[in-house]
Amino acid sequence: MKCFWLVSCLTLLSTLCHAGDSVLSATKKSQPVYVASPYQSEISFRSQRLPAWRFGVRYNRELPYHDQWVDKISTYHSVDSVRVSASRSLVKDSSQRVFAALQTSNDQQAAYSDWLYLPYNAGTAASVGWQIGELNSVKMAVEYQYREVSDKDINSLLLGVQYYF
Repeated sequence: MKCFWLVSCLTLLSTLCHAGDSVLSATKKSQPVYVASPYQSEISFRSQRLPAWRFGVRYNRELPYHDQWVDKISTYHSVDSVRVSASRSLVKDSSQRVFAALQTSNDQQAAYSDWLYLPYNAGTAASVGWQIGELNSVKMAVEYQYREVSDKDINSLLLGVQYYF
């Protein structure tokens, strides 16, 4: 599994290196997107050299809370995570995209009981999927995700619909 993460990180880094300076600098066509929230922020780039590709970095903090934990809320720490993602249009100017993401969080040593709430950004994860729809309209997606949390391996198949009003 360690080799998988190394190969995944090297592949993502090589892709970013091929994109060159246009990924790192914001030009008229490269529009960064920011999420307004005190606990999460996201930046996404679209390169002029690779117009079919979109890259993103997202920071998220989740404060675990459950009614059963009210008396022990001071003993729980926040879960901070960083997610690096890349997506590509199947055909230029198409609404179909394939995407992949790597995520890691600061709770690697935390022990979770089987019956307690597991934060969605806990552990280390890799995902790959297929999306239909424009970025700011109705979207449908299928995603496969592999996640390691403590000594548990979690495989998930996610189906989703997202829409904007």
